[in-house]
Amino acid sequence: MTLAQKAKNTMSLLIWRSRYALVYLRFRAYTMIPQHTYISNLILMRRHRHVPGAVVECGTWKGGMIAGMASMLGRDRSYYLYDSFEGLPPAKEIDGPSALMWQKSKDSKDYFTIAQLMRQTPAQRCKKPGSTTR
Repeated sequence: MTLAQKAKNTMSLLIWRSRYALVYLRFRAYTMIPQHTYISNLILMRRHRHVPGAVVECGTWKGGMIAGMASMLGRDRSYYLYDSFEGLPPAKEIDGPSALMWQKSKDSKDYFTIAQLMRQTPAQRCKKPGSTTR
């Protein structure tokens, strides 16, 4: 690969990463997924966009990840979103140390329980933080 080809590939990657970052910023209020993971998911989705068929998301929460994917894949697919609305069962040793630590840190700003969510109205659940309702 020539230096010019490498430069072109690098520029293309930077352009796509900035597009992914903009998609993340648009939907970040509706996802619990950290930015790096969100963008990694978009990169994975783009790599396999040629595969026909439906897109399924399990564990949807407010739909921020699937919204980002749909905004890039378009309306020519079927999208299926699933959520238990009951949260996850308690972590066990088989789930690994990260899962066990996450469930123990209930005071973390990233910890959000289904009980908290269910106390909100549907409008509150989908409202973007800092926005007002008319």
